[in-house]
Amino acid sequence: MNIRFLETFLWLTRLRNFRETAEKLNTTQPNISSRISSLEDQLRTRLYVRGARQFELTMAGRKLVEYAEQIVALAEEMKTTLAAEGAEDPVFQVGIIELVTMSWLPQFVKLLESADITIEINIVTDTSGNLTEMIRREELDLAFVWGPANEPNVQNSYICNYAMEWLGAPKYAAEGEQFDVVELAKLPVIPQRKGSSSDLTVNEYFGAFGIRNTGGRQRRVSLSSYSIATAIELVRSGLGVMAMAPLMLREEIAAGDVLVLPVRQKLAPCDLTAIYRGGEHNRAYDMLVQAARTAAREYAETVGPDHFWV
Repeated sequence: MNIRFLETFLWLTRLRNFRETAEKLNTTQPNISSRISSLEDQLRTRLYVRGARQFELTMAGRKLVEYAEQIVALAEEMKTTLAAEGAEDPVFQVGIIELVTMSWLPQFVKLLESADITIEINIVTDTSGNLTEMIRREELDLAFVWGPANEPNVQNSYICNYAMEWLGAPKYAAEGEQFDVVELAKLPVIPQRKGSSSDLTVNEYFGAFGIRNTGGRQRRVSLSSYSIATAIELVRSGLGVMAMAPLMLREEIAAGDVLVLPVRQKLAPCDLTAIYRGGEHNRAYDMLVQAARTAAREYAETVGPDHFWV
């Protein structure tokens, strides 16, 4: 006998209304009716009076309530007991963008390893767009992305901010001289991975000024970066300019090998957000978000407030 059908029957006896029972169980009235009919077929008896002005159980229905309560309670006790006596701990799937791996991930992992939790955590790296899609398909439990994510039934929790700037070799800017976004677009702008948050940010940035094609995309030899590590090398070597978190090149900027280009129209900072649907492991979500904020604060103390803040 299907335990879910017995649970449905019990809720129907409590609410005494098919519509309210369907809402309570996040299903439809036809599904509720179908479950009750299946029970009646299995038991070969009517469980409620058809045609009555108000919902009314038959004698058999009233008797079933006693058995159903015992069976459902026993099933719940069985699940709880098995979970406590050796069932495998759930694996929590967490997604992060590459910017996190190159900043506060070590502090985050250290906090998770010392946390009082019984879940296993598996961390994967991808772009914000792909991670958001994986949350949508319920392939991830939680992800740290550029946000917030405008997705139904997805919660957003702010974690930290990364400053974003146009970076390039000193040859791309005269000392002390500012220039406009139009001049910037004539430089060899290197795009990042298509569909990534950085790529979308750059497209929106130029699009806001009516610029669709940049000088970098019109070169005989075009370059694209699929990782921050590659981006760092491309900028450091002077092959082009990129929209990046200056945090990643702070030593080169301090040494004068890489410049924050003096573009009048500034890039917006990156708001890093934890996105998740929530559910049965609410304590795990809260713990992960808090651990991320703590790790970000610890990291912020090592780099200063100009490029990164919480």
